[in-house]
Amino acid sequence: MAYTNLVIVAGYAGLFALWHLTKEHLSRNQILSAALLLLVSIIVFVLFEVYKAYYSSTALLGYSQIVNRPENQNSLAKLASEIERYKLDDQRRGIRFGKSWLVVFIVTTLTGLGAAGILLYAFIRGLLAR
Repeated sequence: MAYTNLVIVAGYAGLFALWHLTKEHLSRNQILSAALLLLVSIIVFVLFEVYKAYYSSTALLGYSQIVNRPENQNSLAKLASEIERYKLDDQRRGIRFGKSWLVVFIVTTLTGLGAAGILLYAFIRGLLAR
């Protein structure tokens, strides 16, 4: 996921650079359409990153609470049992998290590619018109 996030962020930077370079050659509808698609893509991406931070911190907090319970500190068997139970719950949450990541990936990719397509079309059209 970290590599994918890096590629997405680099893609946003590239799209904004291209948008800046071609903005004067875009129609009002193309400017607004590309901006809307980029905005949707970025909002979905950022909201997911916030959700991911929340998900990760609550998972770690859950493990920490198990380890810090006095009854678990006195019994290795009880600690291992509680961690195993929590691990199963965490795996179920992880599956839901993975599914939500796939949805976010698809939405951010499609809207980003849509904006890139608008810019590419305008760029090619501008080159051919000269």
